[in-house]
Amino acid sequence: MYGVLGNEILTDDDYRAYLNKKKPVYAVLFLAGIITILITQLAQFVWKVELMDYMHGFYTGIGVGLLVIAIFLYARNRRTLGSPERLRKERIKNTDERNLKIGQKSRMIALAALLVGIYVAMLIGGLWYPILTKVLAGLVYLFLISYCIAYKVLSGRM
Repeated sequence: MYGVLGNEILTDDDYRAYLNKKKPVYAVLFLAGIITILITQLAQFVWKVELMDYMHGFYTGIGVGLLVIAIFLYARNRRTLGSPERLRKERIKNTDERNLKIGQKSRMIALAALLVGIYVAMLIGGLWYPILTKVLAGLVYLFLISYCIAYKVLSGRM
């Protein structure tokens, strides 16, 4: 398994450093949740944007979901870092080659399903909302461009 910056994780200390580097990600998730909730409330009550009840609940739910996920992940990370035995078990579980291959294969299948879903939504939704076709096509282009850039960068590092 490789850490955030591409260094290989071989020992418990390497894994501890890897988990410590994940802490800012949890802070960004937490901040994104707060910003989502704040913008939703400001839009409805200060800027007087007319949001349907469904959309207000949807945005608020996403914000709360991000907050809860960030708190859960931070607590789990802290709990793992606090126990040497738990740290060792997690490192072994997360660096096992079989688990890494399963995760890689699962991501590829999920990505293919997502791209097919976007394509179908683009075809069907575009019949009634042409802007939807442009937005969804933009997402596919974003994926393709980011994939090409990531492949080029990573192929130079490995």
